Amino acid sequence: MERPRPLWERSPGAPAMAAASGVLLALALPPRPDPWLAWVALVPLLLSVRGGGRRRAALLGLLTGTIYALASVYWVEGTMVRYGPLPVWLASAATLLLALYMGGYTAVWVALAPGVSRRHRHTAPIWLATAWVALEWLRTHLLGGFGWAHLGYTQVTTPAILQVAELGGVFAISWLIVAVNGALTATVVHLADRRPHVLQPQLLAAVAMVLAAAAFGVVRLAEIRATPVRRELPVALVQGNVPEGEKWEPARRRQILRRYLGMSEQLGAAATQLIVWPEAAIPYLLQDSPQLRARLRQVCRRTGADLLFGGLWRDPANRSYRNSAYAITAAAGVVGRYDKLHLVPFGEYVPLARLLAFVRSITAQIGDFRPGSGPTLLPVAGEQVGCPICFEVTYPWLTRAFACGGATMLATVTNDAWFGDSVAPRQHLLIAAVRCVETRLPMVRAANTGITAVIDADGAILAEVPQFETTTLTATVPLRDLAPTLYSRIGEGWLIALLAAWALAEWLHRRRVAVG
Repeated sequence: MERPRPLWERSPGAPAMAAASGVLLALALPPRPDPWLAWVALVPLLLSVRGGGRRRAALLGLLTGTIYALASVYWVEGTMVRYGPLPVWLASAATLLLALYMGGYTAVWVALAPGVSRRHRHTAPIWLATAWVALEWLRTHLLGGFGWAHLGYTQVTTPAILQVAELGGVFAISWLIVAVNGALTATVVHLADRRPHVLQPQLLAAVAMVLAAAAFGVVRLAEIRATPVRRELPVALVQGNVPEGEKWEPARRRQILRRYLGMSEQLGAAATQLIVWPEAAIPYLLQDSPQLRARLRQVCRRTGADLLFGGLWRDPANRSYRNSAYAITAAAGVVGRYDKLHLVPFGEYVPLARLLAFVRSITAQIGDFRPGSGPTLLPVAGEQVGCPICFEVTYPWLTRAFACGGATMLATVTNDAWFGDSVAPRQHLLIAAVRCVETRLPMVRAANTGITAVIDADGAILAEVPQFETTTLTATVPLRDLAPTLYSRIGEGWLIALLAAWALAEWLHRRRVAVG
């Protein structure tokens, strides 16, 4: 009697399995409550491409990746409709195009999978994980970079696994997840082929890696919590809750400024040592207004606190603008300014501007900012503060640069009003939590409409206030003297080593084949 073909070898089964992988990945990404699904989500996709060609595998991977991306960045459509303003059909098309672009990376990855599995039967999970992470790294940098929805972010609500980020960043968690998926796939194939039911060495290795990662995380969490707190820094994070449509209206400028001034001075004297306002909190050019600078110093004197906030700066040489963060003290006025380094493509500038000049004719809401020159630290409240602005918190290399430059804490100012009431503000907050683990630095986060929060060095959210409330979060930030992390020291050096090892493995395989 002929053995029935496995589901993944049947024509209708493969697309269904690829789609299932996309859905499982989407369900694993926070704030959805099922991070464990990530550890099995890629198995249906990997099974569906067995025995087929690269083109078929790429199409199935595109299906998986696009479904996952759509579930992760669906909010882009609403942002474009509300603030573009673009017609719904055009905003939907642009969102689908972004999802297809993100899905394209999954397509490339899974097109490699059948060949890698054939050539490296025992080590395939290692090289598949390496390829996945290399593509995630590429997506974070290519065409301005888009670091949203990396696989490692699915584990941000799993504290023990999250601590692995101090070794290799979010990419190390992604690597571990894909390696486990690869090992589980090999085990399923082994069982489906009716081979002797002995334990697969790949499966044993995968279980050992997960247990080792969890054990490492438990130990590190205990060590961090046992490290003495050198200082409890009282902070006040002002959530002004200014609707995006009103933020730059000339008639609303005075009212917005009075709101931030009033909410800060209500704190009273000696209640806090650092006040933080969100991104672009002041709708004025600070450099053009000595009266405003004097008024802000007055806030610092009345509260006894230093002030950190987002604002604009105009280069007097060429009149170009910067999206900046300012530090002000009562004694010295403006003591530092950080200009945003990594601008948002199609939000703050148009990449390949000559080629894509037509984009500005579609919407007038694209800015024309210039990037800053380096990761400047801001000296406030006796600390050296690295201040990634808004979307910059999705780029691990930047917070790593702050840490290597001597930052003792992080502060991010952001305006998430663009996201509306979607999952994006929560995802943005959780991405910030990963940056804290990678650098072992705590973070304060002031967001215009929320989510304003304080995050510890282990990624735990210590305090937060709800979205769309006009309020001030007062809390203390525990500052510890923790050693620089391995990721802070070597970055993605481990990935380069793995890529070199993979290249060597491919060369050795070809040599064996050539020799016969």
